[in-house]
Formats: sequence, C-alpha cells, structure tokens
Amino acid sequence: MSSKWFDIEKGAVAQEFKSFVDSWNEQNTSIKCLFHERTGRSVIFDMSADDVVFSFRRVGEKFSLLFNGKYEFIQKETFMFFENICVQYLKDCSGG
Repeated sequence: MSSKWFDIEKGAVAQEFKSFVDSWNEQNTSIKCLFHERTGRSVIFDMSADDVVFSFRRVGEKFSLLFNGKYEFIQKETFMFFENICVQYLKDCSGG
C-alpha cells in the first residue's frame, strides 16, 4: 500500500504506524472499519488491521492519529486518505 501520506507525515506515531502499514500483506491482511461517526465538525473512525486497532479523529480543522496508545496531529490529506478507505469499506459491507 503506498500513498503520499508516507512522505507528508514525519511524527513518531505516524512513522510507527507507517512501519505497521508496511507490514501488511494485501492478500492476508484483514482491514476493517469498526466505527465511523460524524457529528457537527467532528469525525471519528476506528479501524483495525490484523486485529490491531487504530483511530483517526477530526475536531474542527485539527486531525489526529491514535496508534499503540499514543496520538499526534496529522495532515488533512492523511486523514482523508484513511477516511476514504473506511467509507468504502462500509459501502462494500452494506452492499451499496
């Protein structure tokens, strides 16, 4: 899996998450969207891959990644990339 987010994010949590993403095997890794909620200016979505849970959040114009019990602010582009994966997963699961 490759995306420009790899080049954009320089923080320690994002780099740890990048290493985790790099370990995924496209044939065997099970990626799931566990929860997705939009309320006002906030968006929360929790995902998992190989049973490891991670979370992305937006409050107003701030975006964050929660991974391995740590979080940091991330760029909007990174947030949008993973939110699109989650939204597509939910569409696929609902058949529409």
